[in-house]
Amino acid sequence: MIDVPIPTSAKRRSPITWLLFSLKGRISRSIYWPAYIALLSLNFALYFQLMSMTEEELAGSMVFVLLFAGAGLLLANIAIAVKRLHDIGYGGFLAIAVPIPFVGLAFSIWVGLVQGTAGPNRYGGAPDMPPR
Repeated sequence: MIDVPIPTSAKRRSPITWLLFSLKGRISRSIYWPAYIALLSLNFALYFQLMSMTEEELAGSMVFVLLFAGAGLLLANIAIAVKRLHDIGYGGFLAIAVPIPFVGLAFSIWVGLVQGTAGPNRYGGAPDMPPR
């Protein structure tokens, strides 16, 4: 079998993909808050879309598309929380609080207010840069 090298540019992911779906690295408060508010807005839009659907629409396949989108939004919320926890020096396991009603909201606000670690820490170098 011939081994074809992949160019390094093809191996890199976009910063948005890293931000929303990677559990590695660190993000600062200045990146966390816009990402959190955007995801929160999408969560509300998805919720109101589901609540406005009739029984006939809920019986169709559109509900699966919306539930799949909801799962993606939950994963993105967890990913930004993990990276924010890394910036303040905590392990990402605490991000399990994100889907818990009321606790998740308080947790997300706390994570967004605590100042990050100055300089590199055990989770990576400067925040807002995808790890290599």
